[in-house]
Amino acid sequence: MLILTSFLLIFYLVVILAFVFYVTLADDEDQGWVGYFSRLCFTKIPSILSNALKFVVGDWIFDKISKLYDYVVHQRNPILQLAYLIIINSAFLSWIIFGAPELPTYFVGVEHNYIAYVWVGLAQYSFFLASTVEP
Repeated sequence: MLILTSFLLIFYLVVILAFVFYVTLADDEDQGWVGYFSRLCFTKIPSILSNALKFVVGDWIFDKISKLYDYVVHQRNPILQLAYLIIINSAFLSWIIFGAPELPTYFVGVEHNYIAYVWVGLAQYSFFLASTVEP
């Protein structure tokens, strides 16, 4: 079991490092295998998938999907802000429901209940500033 876990951990690390390398350092114009793999991952495969989706759903629905993708990825929208609010508030609510009643423990004291409220308040305030103040 340890060998399988070690293998999976190393495989995961290699996949993550390869992804980071190809997203940050790979050049489409390179003539070697790095450039070929970069063109394959970021040009050819998305083109093939786009053409297949257009064939399956038709031009009208594909156009609607393209406009939705453009809105979500390239235009200003509140989706990321809503996701942040959902994540931070649900995590804090989970802390209040499940974590706080278990205090104190060996490593975490009762004072962390109050510290958590301060930090979440600061996170909410920084979110408010990021959403309303011009850069």
